[in-house]
Amino acid sequence: MTDYRFNVRFDTRNEVERQAAEFLRGMKRGSRNRFVIEAIAARMNGGVDAAGLVEMLRQVIRDELQSLPRTVSQLVEASADGLTELTPEEQEANQAAALAALDEFF
Repeated sequence: MTDYRFNVRFDTRNEVERQAAEFLRGMKRGSRNRFVIEAIAARMNGGVDAAGLVEMLRQVIRDELQSLPRTVSQLVEASADGLTELTPEEQEANQAAALAALDEFF
C-alpha cells in the first residue's frame, strides 16, 4: 500500500484559515493526520454539525492526554527533582480545574 499525500496552504490574512492553521500546528503529527482524515470522512458522509465537531475535538484531546502519565505517583517517579505527592484534596482540586478548563474550551 502506498501513502497518498497532499499539501494544504493557509492564507493567514483570512481569520478562519489562520485559526485553523494555528489549531493544527498545535497538534502532534499523528493527531493532525487523524483529525483531517476524520473531518473529511465526516463531511463526505453528510457533513459535521457543531456537536460532531466538538466530539471529534474531544477525542483528539483524549488521545493526546492518554500519552501523559496517568497518576501523580507516576509523575513523581518520573521527576528528577524528587517532587512530593499531592494530597487527595490537591489531586481532586487539580482534576476539577483540568475538567473546568476543558469545559471552557468547548
